[in-house]
Amino acid sequence: MDYTLSTDVGANAVAWSLNPASAGSITGTGSTGTFAPAATVASSTPFQVVATVGGATGHASATLLPPATLVTITGTVVSHEGHPYAGAKVVIGAQSTTSGPSGAFSIPGVVPPYDAILITHSNTDVTVFRGVSDVTPVLAFAHFDPYRMATVTGRVTFGPDGVPGAQVFSPVQSTTVYDPDGVYTFATGWFGNASEIVTHRAWGIWTDRVAPYRPYQYWYGYRDVAVTAGATTTGQDIALASLASGHVSGDAGLAPDFEVGSDSLNLGFTMSALFDDGSSRSFYTNDWYLDPIYGAFDFIVPAFPDGTVHLSYRVWAMTGGRSAGAYAPVVAGQTGVALVIPSTPAASAPADGATGVGYATALTWATTNVGGTDGVYITCGNGMSYGIKGGERSSTIPDLRAFGISPRSATCTWSPTWASATIDEEVQGPVALYAIPQRTASGADRSFTFNP
Repeated sequence: MDYTLSTDVGANAVAWSLNPASAGSITGTGSTGTFAPAATVASSTPFQVVATVGGATGHASATLLPPATLVTITGTVVSHEGHPYAGAKVVIGAQSTTSGPSGAFSIPGVVPPYDAILITHSNTDVTVFRGVSDVTPVLAFAHFDPYRMATVTGRVTFGPDGVPGAQVFSPVQSTTVYDPDGVYTFATGWFGNASEIVTHRAWGIWTDRVAPYRPYQYWYGYRDVAVTAGATTTGQDIALASLASGHVSGDAGLAPDFEVGSDSLNLGFTMSALFDDGSSRSFYTNDWYLDPIYGAFDFIVPAFPDGTVHLSYRVWAMTGGRSAGAYAPVVAGQTGVALVIPSTPAASAPADGATGVGYATALTWATTNVGGTDGVYITCGNGMSYGIKGGERSSTIPDLRAFGISPRSATCTWSPTWASATIDEEVQGPVALYAIPQRTASGADRSFTFNP
């Protein structure tokens, strides 16, 4: 590598040197010095190239970087429910592979941070994770798993009595008990093999008789049921017991820079349970069509023996499809829970309705949110969709024509997104994400016509 003086020194000799000298060597006596870096450095090493002519000196600064460390990425592809997904194409750099029956994949020779691309749904869905450092990522994408179905019958009881009004549910389906003696017949659903042991749960939830009808008492029970697709399993009684519960309190509101505009805010709380088998179900939702609703809150939440409680506060149905929310895992007795809805990102370019957008066209946006993961979601009229997470607040549509993927000439809709989780938290999988407080937001939609 050559360094050249920008000042004409004529016939004067130039003394070239390095500071520190361990950065390498430099030779030459004229206006050009030839630099040879040290064979290796253990870490990033700043240095200066110094040129001396008589009593005058000049310098240039640079940094030596250690050799890139190649690693093998051994990850797992899962659906947004957390179930392993086989047959996804995984692309990192110039390499690609396909996830196996357990969703596992392996790609060697990768330099972190890296970008990982998932191609699923017969090449119609693309999910991109940009700037990932984790070498054992769990890459999730929006996908509704196919599931098995069977019929389960039984009785829901509390002591000797049936519990009409109780809800019975499996990982996929649910039903309400209407029989006064608690008898139920349930079209159950689950993921996995045709024959499985599936946990079935039931609860009875008592709410206030006046608005906002918040729950104050919980009965709960569960049992494992051997099911076979298409068959009927009888005698699956579920005995409920009273759950311990306690107050959870805090404050909910909007970020100071949240742009309300002309919207009449639709705000609401939701409480849901995430169970140890990865299934989840909401047990309380209250929505208000008032402007605004925020401030102190106090809920009575249960302590499930096989799960955790998640409290969310959301705003949606805003102009252009804007939405945002704040979410937190909570336990009975917890105080000081802060649920602050973040501002929504705003698209910058291209303009709404733009034509001639191609692979080189940058979609750009802005947000006042700090940290976290920026992204963009794109859906096209020909069935293609792209979810891009991480990186700067700018993205192009990935050129995957080598894999037979292209929006072709289609009208597409896009919106910028933001999440408080970092990209390396995002690649821990949905179950891990559920266990940490989160804030998410999606900006207003824009459209464009793609022309490759």
